[in-house]
Amino acid sequence: MFFKWGMFVLGFSIVIYAIIQYGIIGLANSGFYFVKVDYYQEKLSSIWDVMILIHIFGSAIPLLIGPFLFIKKIRKNNLSIHRIMGYIYVGGILIGGLSGFYVAFYSTGGIISHVGFIILSVLWIFTTLMATYHAVKGEILFHRAWVIRSYSLTFVAVTLRLWLGLFAMIFGGEAYASYYIVISWLCWVPNIIIAWIFTAPYINKGKQYRKISI
Repeated sequence: MFFKWGMFVLGFSIVIYAIIQYGIIGLANSGFYFVKVDYYQEKLSSIWDVMILIHIFGSAIPLLIGPFLFIKKIRKNNLSIHRIMGYIYVGGILIGGLSGFYVAFYSTGGIISHVGFIILSVLWIFTTLMATYHAVKGEILFHRAWVIRSYSLTFVAVTLRLWLGLFAMIFGGEAYASYYIVISWLCWVPNIIIAWIFTAPYINKGKQYRKISI
């Protein structure tokens, strides 16, 4: 339970920051925008501003709702609420993932960063759709495994910023463009590997139940 609430607190902190920084202060006044546009003089498409905001606020939805999907009490006593939250979670990821796929082509660091974030967007949507597919089929163990994998990628909103802070402390802001290339992979690859290992028992049990039912 402590781990789940820890995820919620970290996710909630990122969402509050996003609301204040991008919703109230404004995207153009953010450090992220300054570094990307003013400092590195990156060329952005005319709709980039809109897409990045859609990505930020779309991704905030599953980041907040995700931890509640793992609360056993809600699943057991309020299955309808669990399902509604699940639908909202999936909707947020479709919004955040599709807009993220577009934004990935404009990520700092060139082609290596682009590919890293493109794969992230595809896997984020794929793991979520797999979780939905198994939920519809009533395959609870498979569903649980894929939801955990999905949220490990949702949590990239947190791990990305943790890695950015750590690298900035070590290498300074001047090297941002260089270490961002590493972070474009480091922010999500360990997450999905850990989630994959952690959920392996669920998948194995699910396969056993399938054999028994056949």
